[in-house]
Amino acid sequence: MSVTVPSATKFRYQGNAVTDTFAYSARVFATADIAVDIITRATDALVETLVLASGHYTVTIAANGTASIVVAAGKIPSGTQDILVRRAVARAQSEVLPTGTVFPTQAVESALDKLTVISQDIQEEVGRAIKLPVTSSLTSVVLPNPGADRVIGWNATATELENKTPNTSAYLSVSPFMQTVLDDTTAAVARTTLGSTTVGDAVFVATTAAVARTALGVGSNLASEVAIASATTTDLGTAATNVVLINGVVTITGFGSAALTSTPIYFIRFSGILTLTHNATTLIIPGSADITTADGDTAVVQYLGSGNWKVLSYARASGLATVSAAAPAAPAVPSLRIITTSGTYTPTSGMRSCFVEIVGGGAGGGSSGGSICGGGGGSGGESRRMISAATIGASQVATIGAAGAGVSSADGTNGGTTSLGSLLSATGGTGGGVGSASLGGVGGVGSSGDININGERGFPGAGPSSDAGGRPGRGGDSSYGKGGAPQGNQTLAGNGYGTGGGGGNNGAGSAGAAGVIIITEYF
Repeated sequence: MSVTVPSATKFRYQGNAVTDTFAYSARVFATADIAVDIITRATDALVETLVLASGHYTVTIAANGTASIVVAAGKIPSGTQDILVRRAVARAQSEVLPTGTVFPTQAVESALDKLTVISQDIQEEVGRAIKLPVTSSLTSVVLPNPGADRVIGWNATATELENKTPNTSAYLSVSPFMQTVLDDTTAAVARTTLGSTTVGDAVFVATTAAVARTALGVGSNLASEVAIASATTTDLGTAATNVVLINGVVTITGFGSAALTSTPIYFIRFSGILTLTHNATTLIIPGSADITTADGDTAVVQYLGSGNWKVLSYARASGLATVSAAAPAAPAVPSLRIITTSGTYTPTSGMRSCFVEIVGGGAGGGSSGGSICGGGGGSGGESRRMISAATIGASQVATIGAAGAGVSSADGTNGGTTSLGSLLSATGGTGGGVGSASLGGVGGVGSSGDININGERGFPGAGPSSDAGGRPGRGGDSSYGKGGAPQGNQTLAGNGYGTGGGGGNNGAGSAGAAGVIIITEYF
């Protein structure tokens, strides 16, 4: 069997704590020719080399020399590990060719195959080694023996590698000036090289922050609190420190001009009640308003120069805010629009949303006939919806459903449909029945709203017409009115909006009520 140049002699797979079978696609001769390593994926660190003889894995070799590896349950790589399957053919020749017999073709080919595989493995190892380029004239470069805290570099003639000490100026990438600092043997010499002044020397050798502040001339600025009396101009610059206790109750209009702009921040505590007077130039106070102090209140102020000061922060001992938040503006009162005639609805300027309620026209009551009183008309359907100003747009067509009429010797007339553009609509009620079929009319239907309500059905007529004992059917109610009700041996028309008219007794039924659009606008 020939041995081709493999694409790889080792194969790495990601573990997932479940997969236990892995392929090896290069040529091997025996199960012992496979080695398996478990590796930490993030660092490439070797966790464990599995042992075939200990049952950590099994190897099955196919007829073409490739193999399949099955890892034992306790050795399956986790989700953070990889498995590396590599070839590890023993570099030995165990084949003995007999003499005086037929040429052992199979044995020779097998031995040659093994030698080829071994040379491929050696090539893989050499490929991971550091090599000189083919253009180099060097032929034998040897690494020096390891040395603690040393680095390897070329010698002065670039012919050998040697250990070098890294912390010398020759191996640091610094400017020529910094090299003169680095080779100074003492701190005093380094300060001289840097051109340090007497003050700078004192700061360099300061052992505490307080000593350093003293060397810089600011050692006393943040020392213990010093008390001064309040005055119209309380000159903070006369205090020995920048931490000041102000005693007294005299109103303060300024903090003087003796302070230094090089150390402009002062920390103040008040022991009594006095007034700090705001001035847009000389004493700038948050909120542009005077402050009445209290015992324990504190402030941080900044000297701006020329006798001008700014209060950076003020904290009350009570914990209350220094400047009260402005009261929230009262919400705009909603606007109510009631539309009873068809036309165009144009929103009020500034409207953000609106709640729209519509009801279809109420139907007329049926006429009496065949000795039976007429049925009441059905009320209009209803629909309600919250709509944004963007959805309403510049305007919408408003259509009001007409009231159904009561007629003689016939069913009542149906109510008309109410709608606001295509946004929502409600059909009118059905007219009441006449005579022996004097059933109440069916209510209308609301649609496209957040809430849709069917209108109420009218009531049927009862008893003989032309008789005080007859009772015409009452019209259907709506949310906006009552249907026409019997009155004696007659009925009334629907009242309010969208209600049905009552049925007739010895004559025509009563009319229903027209629909309506009610819009509550919010700003």
